[in-house]
Amino acid sequence: MGMATAMAQPIAGVSANRESEIEVLYPSVASGALGRAIGVLMGSAANLPFTPLRLIASIFLGIFAAVL
Repeated sequence: MGMATAMAQPIAGVSANRESEIEVLYPSVASGALGRAIGVLMGSAANLPFTPLRLIASIFLGIFAAVL
């Protein structure tokens, strides 16, 4: 006998064919130019080599992004 696998249960009121409508009507913030710019800034902070410096940069960039 193999291991039993859990079957995915549908969520009440959600259907697969309506997902694309929701994405078109309410696109992600990251799909716009401002969202991509914020992603680039936050990604550059993640590439810093020294962990405390990375944390400080993330905080300051997060404050800047919150204003936007």
